[in-house]
Amino acid sequence: MPRSKYEHLTIDCPLGPSETFTNKGIQNKYLVRLENIVAHNQLLMASLRKLRNFYHECDDLRQEEIRIARSVELLAKEQPDAQKFGSAYGYDELLELRAAINYQHQLEQGVDTLVAESGKLYQHLEQKLSELASKGAKVFLNFGVGLAYVDSLVALKHPECHFVGIDRSEFTQVVNHRCYGHISNLECIAGDVFELLKTRRFDNGVLFTARTLLLLPRSFILKLYAAAAEAGIRQILAVEQIGISRYTGRPYEFSDEDKPSVPFRAKMFLHNYPSLLNAAGFPVKESQLIQTNHPHRDFRFLSVLGER
Repeated sequence: MPRSKYEHLTIDCPLGPSETFTNKGIQNKYLVRLENIVAHNQLLMASLRKLRNFYHECDDLRQEEIRIARSVELLAKEQPDAQKFGSAYGYDELLELRAAINYQHQLEQGVDTLVAESGKLYQHLEQKLSELASKGAKVFLNFGVGLAYVDSLVALKHPECHFVGIDRSEFTQVVNHRCYGHISNLECIAGDVFELLKTRRFDNGVLFTARTLLLLPRSFILKLYAAAAEAGIRQILAVEQIGISRYTGRPYEFSDEDKPSVPFRAKMFLHNYPSLLNAAGFPVKESQLIQTNHPHRDFRFLSVLGER
């Protein structure tokens, strides 16, 4: 059989049953007491550990089933205005602020010390955005900016370019102004991305997302890419988390053909980004899979660049 065009994006990392659980249950206090009582009996201790693990797995499985069921429901509904708080997609405003502050705290400890996924993400984004700037892109729009750390790095390296980061939270806007307000060619705003794309031109510009689209429904992404094309965007870069679906137990197979999205994890989805880009007139020029240091060994970043 011929090799798939996107075979290099398929994750070959089968998971054991326990690795599909994402929530660690609270230890049963009675099991802990029993362990203290029989601490010197190795046979009894081994039996109690098995019992405790079974208890955790049953609780984790129940919680994960609830979260996945919610993800299936969100995929089926495809609610309008998914970018707005209160839509059931993504996080609430407090959690978005907490995430931005957490990323800033991580950076204060040093990028090289990051043990999950942020370090790899920052390195890749800085490289790709710098390449696009060097090839002539002059304006960059980051939808779901969160913390504008990478935007600030590339803005300082390329003062001839203008960077716009948009998020729906005014609180994260305040954080970004405090951290990066001194950079004249970096603009962080709070608002609706569709209103922005209606009222401003981004001719020959770049729209990019990171850790954002997997929280939103397929219909929203199609609408976003269409609005970007209308506003003059020429290139779209999506760098999004992917992994083994906790719903199907299988990796997602990407294609230029239309195919449905599937649940990934709690409130996260695996979308067919190449097809979504093609549908909006941005055929894929580059795609790659990025290994991370995330504790879940199947976690990767998919990086895909579409261009009109």
